[in-house]
Amino acid sequence: MSQPIETVQQFRTTLRALPHLRLNGHRVEEEQLDVFVQVIPEDIWETFFKEEKEAIAQLKAEDWETIAQFVEQNGSLKHTAKQLMIHRNTLTYRLQKIAEQTGLHPQRFDQLFFLYALFVHLHKKEL
Repeated sequence: MSQPIETVQQFRTTLRALPHLRLNGHRVEEEQLDVFVQVIPEDIWETFFKEEKEAIAQLKAEDWETIAQFVEQNGSLKHTAKQLMIHRNTLTYRLQKIAEQTGLHPQRFDQLFFLYALFVHLHKKEL
């Protein structure tokens, strides 16, 4: 049996590894990550993501839509811009604005995953 996760760094390392997990030779799908995020107890979120939660609480619906589409389109600027019906430069500007506001850079996969995990957590009652 493995030891419980005790530090912020251990928790973040675990979350960083999740998108790369393979179970029975298959990649863990986005829906499975949503379920994982939803079962993390609230006290864990408060302990490990307090600073990020405060920063991302300021994001607008447009920012969340951008993040969700960017994840859904596997980080493709071209496909995300097409889905959002905006110019690619507009998308790049939005992602830079999100990075400045939150300190998490959506174009870095591990940080995009944190943003997405926080999005799922904050909106789990709506999902």
